[in-house]
Amino acid sequence: MIQYEIDAAGWFKSINGRAVIKIDLSAMSHTTFAMFAPNGLIWHYTASCNDDTSGGIKARGYLTHALTVGRDGTVRQYAPLLEAASHAYDAARYKVGVEHTALPGSCDLTDVQLQASAELFAAVIMEIKVRIGVTVPLIHVPGCDYKSPGLKEHKDGVGCDWDPNTHTDALYGWGWPKYLAAIAAAMTQEEDMQDFIAGSRARQQDLPLDTTKSAEWQFGWFMENRIERATTLPKPTPSSGVSKADFDAHAADPAAHHSHAAVKHPGATP
Repeated sequence: MIQYEIDAAGWFKSINGRAVIKIDLSAMSHTTFAMFAPNGLIWHYTASCNDDTSGGIKARGYLTHALTVGRDGTVRQYAPLLEAASHAYDAARYKVGVEHTALPGSCDLTDVQLQASAELFAAVIMEIKVRIGVTVPLIHVPGCDYKSPGLKEHKDGVGCDWDPNTHTDALYGWGWPKYLAAIAAAMTQEEDMQDFIAGSRARQQDLPLDTTKSAEWQFGWFMENRIERATTLPKPTPSSGVSKADFDAHAADPAAHHSHAAVKHPGATP
């Protein structure tokens, strides 16, 4: 299981012994998380070869992301974990955005980078559970749906209202099954991981669930099954769900709609 250090304000100090570089841009304009969020992460790449993206953030004039992973595996953090960066329109109110230094064909993703990314995702998922009690499932949620808990990539939003500029940046080099397994490995005791992988591979081979196997084997089977099901579900329409007026009214004063829900994120700065 990975080891990480994070302070009360939500700044990571290190992840698996690798120091996290702090560049505080949290005073810049940014959005806020919805109630009971963040409940997942969105995977982005920068479409550039610069590891330090602070210049680009300043040029935009608002906080576009809070975390980046460089090609050498170095993580940079630009705002505390529970400060919501404006990285994907309304989806940014539900998901933490993580950028990865990459420009396909010029400076591609590296294995070191993807492993560090999986460890960062694991640390964020674990810390979300600690701070706000939300469990982020290790599943890729494709398509327009950004409210359901889980992990997404920016190209999931193509054709949806949260990606109007048709950004197609997405995880590549590793597929989602390998990436999710790496996150799971970072969150799991080493001796359990082989059973998890074996269960995942069994489902990939269309083998039935074997309830005589270990809990880790069955968990791997179920996670792979959820990934397969998610990829076959029909794509929701952008207009599905509550109206924009109702959503904005709820976001402006959630306590008026749910009196029990006037809560403050633990660990958040005043």
